[in-house]
Amino acid sequence: AVSVSNGFMHAGTADNSFIKNNLPWLGKAQNWAKFTATASLGVINKGNLVDGKKVMNPYLPGSRSSSRYIKGGSLYGLGLIYAGYGSDILDYLKCHVVENSSKTADADIDVLLHGASLGLGLAALGTNYAEVNEVLSEVLYNDSAVSGEAAALGIGLTMLGSGDEDTVNSMFSYAQETKHGNITRGLAMGLALVNYGKQEIADDIINKMLANEDALLRYGGAYSLAMAYVGTGNNKAIKKLLHIAVSDSNDDVRRAAVTSLGFILLRDYTTVPRIVELLAKSHNPHVRCGTAFALGIACAGKSLDAAVEVLEPLTKDPVDFVRQAAMIALSLILIQQTDKLNPKVAEINELFQNVATN
Repeated sequence: AVSVSNGFMHAGTADNSFIKNNLPWLGKAQNWAKFTATASLGVINKGNLVDGKKVMNPYLPGSRSSSRYIKGGSLYGLGLIYAGYGSDILDYLKCHVVENSSKTADADIDVLLHGASLGLGLAALGTNYAEVNEVLSEVLYNDSAVSGEAAALGIGLTMLGSGDEDTVNSMFSYAQETKHGNITRGLAMGLALVNYGKQEIADDIINKMLANEDALLRYGGAYSLAMAYVGTGNNKAIKKLLHIAVSDSNDDVRRAAVTSLGFILLRDYTTVPRIVELLAKSHNPHVRCGTAFALGIACAGKSLDAAVEVLEPLTKDPVDFVRQAAMIALSLILIQQTDKLNPKVAEINELFQNVATN
């Protein structure tokens, strides 16, 4: 949590002094925590297109680092630095994927491929490059849970907003064939990305996903609605999500449906507290958790008092993950606010301090 916070606090500043000063402490991180800590360097250097690769060099494959989690995390971090501007780095990341894609049985390589696939997807964000799509598909079809999930997301990022029919169909059919839940979820979320901004054009695949008996595909269907109709305030989409939120048999799907309301109502954010007020009192903790995220997403940086009012009782919720979501959402809503701009800031900072200390 601390390495993620440090990444956000210094995002885009290229100031990695905290990491340098605390190397022995960071060295204690294990497994995926090591992956995340290394990738956070990418967030700190986001947009540093001149020196980005040099900064990551000590951690990349071929460096002295022996940990597969550091190697994988550094490739993911590289993608975060060059996200959306990846032309200089595409070939480098592609080589790593191609060289290793046949070796997913090796656990070391699998973690490295996980990072490389995410990095490649970010570097190729929204480019619809067919060759990147092919390279990632090869990793996906090796059917390894760890690298396959990342490859599925990488395809979604590369084909972001393309609505490409062949990609959609092959992702949807493979999501139903694979035995790995991780891969099905990766594909379900990847499909949401491919349908970004597509509105009615995406209705067909969304309906198929929502009607599927696999809860992971319905989960992705809710997020596909969110992405296809993001910021449109579309009434039909809102009604559909509200229906799923109260009727689906699976808690994760219900949470996703409520969270998705936040994306659709980004531009009418003042209406969100009213729409989710009742859901915030639901007997189902997953629905309450989704309410918090919907408010955090729609009202990010808007310092909307009505949203804070709905969230404050949720910070005292009996269920831990609801309290957690409420606090994350409050921090999103109060991004870059000071106590002079909104007196609630001091109160909420104090709450966070107390929870962290306890």
